[in-house]
Amino acid sequence: MDSFELFDYGIGDPDITKGDGIYSRYLTTVTTAGHYWLTISANDNNGSAKVLYGGNSKSMPKNPNHHQYCCGSYISEYGAAPTEKFMRQVNYGSFFVTNDKVNKDIYPPNRIVDFRVMQVDQQSKQVLLVWTSPGDDYDKGQATSYFIKYFDKRGDVFNRFNEDVGKIVDIWNINGPPLVPEIYGTEQKVLVDLHNSHQDKIFYFGIQGVDKAGNRGTVSNIVAVFFSSKPVSPTVSHSISLNSTVSSSTQDPATDKKLKMNKGGLSTGNITLIVSLIVLLLIIILVLLVFLCKRKSKNKKLRSQSSNKPSKIKKDAVDNVDSGYGFEEEGCVKETLLSPVNPSPADVVV
Repeated sequence: MDSFELFDYGIGDPDITKGDGIYSRYLTTVTTAGHYWLTISANDNNGSAKVLYGGNSKSMPKNPNHHQYCCGSYISEYGAAPTEKFMRQVNYGSFFVTNDKVNKDIYPPNRIVDFRVMQVDQQSKQVLLVWTSPGDDYDKGQATSYFIKYFDKRGDVFNRFNEDVGKIVDIWNINGPPLVPEIYGTEQKVLVDLHNSHQDKIFYFGIQGVDKAGNRGTVSNIVAVFFSSKPVSPTVSHSISLNSTVSSSTQDPATDKKLKMNKGGLSTGNITLIVSLIVLLLIIILVLLVFLCKRKSKNKKLRSQSSNKPSKIKKDAVDNVDSGYGFEEEGCVKETLLSPVNPSPADVVV
């Protein structure tokens, strides 16, 4: 009798969603033809098993990095309750194997389906790639090496990956220690340096796991990276290292909630800019108020001086004509000019 453990990792191949209670695994240990029976055993896993309630949105798969419910998605444990201690066993059924297994390794590593880009440095033309390691025989053991390539055309990743097309990421493109596969289910990352790419262009990356017999897994999902030819200011660019923090796609709901709050809020730079603009506006308003107050005070002072000064009245010949048809000014009598507006009697004219 042979036994093996089932996983609810949610990596994507073979398990789709973490925490949904569906456990998956490849069966690779059958080597001879015959009739086989499957028996499944389940227990509370030392009190860590939980029950999910309902089918509402709170118990649906959650994932901040993926839109589809696959390959890194997980079920939130919101409202979940611990189970009682239990032990169950079910006879699943039987199957036939018609031929003995050939005496060679025929199982390749499982497909990597959570291949993703975590960071891109436009100044140094470096990209940080992350994925979950495959096994040697599908999801069992660990692969021997990786085969990473990038292409100019998206379609070539799937259709021509094993042809002499595209460019291989070798040791000269890796910034850091040599890339060595870990045991199945381990998160791995590599910093790829493409410093010769000085043009506006999109590169499409793919990866395969390779086992010790040379079997290659199915090509992973495709990731795209854009490199700009425009120079990037060093103050804007951030250098990338393998020690950079990589957020897990299976983070807990509390962290997911904080992530969403940070995305929806303002950054420190934006808050500083807004506060600076408000302070500047208040200073301008204060200066205008001081200027207006000083101008009002000056006008009031001028009006006060004008009201205290004796007024000098000009005397006009037309308005100030005396009975002798002249007017006095400082003890003198001056003639009044004749005009149509100021006519004189006939005896004066004669």
